[in-house]
Amino acid sequence: MKDGKEPPTSEEAVLQECRVLRLDDLQLVKNGSLPKSPDCIQKSPRRVPLTEINNILSLSVDGVGIHGIVKDGKKLIWKSYNLSTGKGETESGFPTDTSAFLGIDPNLISLNCTCDNEFMSILRDGNGTMYPLVKDYLEAIKDPVSLDLPPVRCIGLGIHALPHVGTQQKNQVGVLVMALEQQILLSKILKCDIEGVKQVLTNLDHEAQGKPGNVVNLNRVLSERCDGNRNIFHAVVNMAMPTTNKEGDSSTGVSSGTTTSNNTGTTTVVTCSSGSSSAYHNSTGNASLDATIENLASFLGAPASQQQPGLSFC
Repeated sequence: MKDGKEPPTSEEAVLQECRVLRLDDLQLVKNGSLPKSPDCIQKSPRRVPLTEINNILSLSVDGVGIHGIVKDGKKLIWKSYNLSTGKGETESGFPTDTSAFLGIDPNLISLNCTCDNEFMSILRDGNGTMYPLVKDYLEAIKDPVSLDLPPVRCIGLGIHALPHVGTQQKNQVGVLVMALEQQILLSKILKCDIEGVKQVLTNLDHEAQGKPGNVVNLNRVLSERCDGNRNIFHAVVNMAMPTTNKEGDSSTGVSSGTTTSNNTGTTTVVTCSSGSSSAYHNSTGNASLDATIENLASFLGAPASQQQPGLSFC
């Protein structure tokens, strides 16, 4: 007896340790392996104090913590944050130029990570194209290798177990599913489809002649981008290769060039042999493109003091 009261019985002691709860507040916890889907969802979000919240371009979460793409002045940084404290734990700088990574629309930048034990992440830049993430032994991001892929409209990734594989062998693979954007000209350039490129250019020419001022498809072609923030002109230069390693001879109709120096600097003059020009006119019957090339060559060959202002070339 304590304080003049009788000690509670065993049944009363059990009831004192119990409380009444709503059925919605109860959650069944299963033993064994982790569930594939969440058993419960927290009703009210928990605040994580991130210091660079205004400079974060994209966020993702995995089993390690929070990962983010952060713009720090003129630099881009991959940062990992502690899930409890929100403090940055590791960071790696991007070797890519910031403006090239931001692309056309920075809102298209997205970082996707898997929540499995096997870490896998996919990053898209401001053009919606894939950005390869490979680190070296110093945990620094390597220069990306172009995959020659168009922008990605939607993407999905995960870890898939391979059936009929022995226990001693690796039986899990990373699966990446992408829906690519359909492009008019750039995809044919990346495939080195010469006939396809000629057909697209012919269609654009006929469209402009049939309906003057109709430049919808032309604007689409000029705005096409692939990975590395490359447009159609960059792709042409990247995919071009010489047909021979021998120097050209003027008698065979190959273009030749001369370089001269003056007080205003070095001037390169491109000259085309008459044989190649006449062969072009006879085969295509279109002199406008040849005239444009000659005008461009004349402009590039003129001294800087004689060049017309307001002209720029990519």
